[in-house]
Amino acid sequence: MKFLHFKRSLIYAALAVIILVGVYLFARKPSAVPDNTLATHTAQALLLETDTDNDGLKDWQETLWNTDFHNPDTDGDGTRDGVEVRENRDPTKKGPDDVLPAPKAEVPADDKYEYSFDKSAGSSFTDLLVINLLSNYAQAKGNGALNGTTQEEMISNLLRDARGTVTLDTYSSENLSVTPFATASTYINYYNKLGIVVTTKQTGVGDEIQILAEVIQTDNYTGMVRLAPIAAVYKRTAENILNLPVPSALSSAHLALANSYYAVSQTLANMAATDDPTAMLVNLGYYREAYDSMTSAFGSLRVYALTNDLDSRLNEYGKAIVATH
Repeated sequence: MKFLHFKRSLIYAALAVIILVGVYLFARKPSAVPDNTLATHTAQALLLETDTDNDGLKDWQETLWNTDFHNPDTDGDGTRDGVEVRENRDPTKKGPDDVLPAPKAEVPADDKYEYSFDKSAGSSFTDLLVINLLSNYAQAKGNGALNGTTQEEMISNLLRDARGTVTLDTYSSENLSVTPFATASTYINYYNKLGIVVTTKQTGVGDEIQILAEVIQTDNYTGMVRLAPIAAVYKRTAENILNLPVPSALSSAHLALANSYYAVSQTLANMAATDDPTAMLVNLGYYREAYDSMTSAFGSLRVYALTNDLDSRLNEYGKAIVATH
């Protein structure tokens, strides 16, 4: 069987649904979905289980056989494509002369399929994922190693490695201005100033969820350019947080907060600069994690203020930090 041209629109549609579900669940409760669970299981359901024409071949398997996933009997010989494949017949050629060569003999365990990922494949994130997906599937099938477990591991590994193609910059403790000896007034001043940083000049912050939803609903990925100015606001906020003197006892939470704003800015900027849905998927995963980290950092700052009875002495900006996030 030849390694045939794939129907890219199928993969694009599947990825769009993954992204839409992710946006919807994030908008409801970002931390409710464990890391990688949503993407992995949704991808498996969409890419492995969809059989549009109910012929016994999954849609993306049909791309390998060069059959029509809208036609259950591509060659019109009266037998469904999936049945022909199981009977070792060519689903694109009418019988009776459609028998395929005998399958390879069982290979030793050491020579079985081994997952691989080519970072240079394709010219876009989606091409990267699709080409590696089909390449691994063809190799596993050809070696007689294709089963449910192999498929699940394959998709999980692909999502992991596609994600690994995006890296985000981070700040380190060396970038902080730490106040080693702090009094109560130092802490109060810190909370009040941090409150000003994260509550003022935040134009567009939070609108990214609606923009992402609209982009997917209209299937117009060029609309992601609207994320650029919001990314700039997050970046400016990250820099302002970083430049704020911080008591040493709060330095870890402070650094985590700065990095979470910085990560959000980078993911939004990345999405604004591309119209590729897989790139959007990968960056959206980082975006959700960054917001989870942001929530955790605010939580740590809140606990410290309440534990040390600082909340009653803070102004309105400082109280905004102590409020539940």
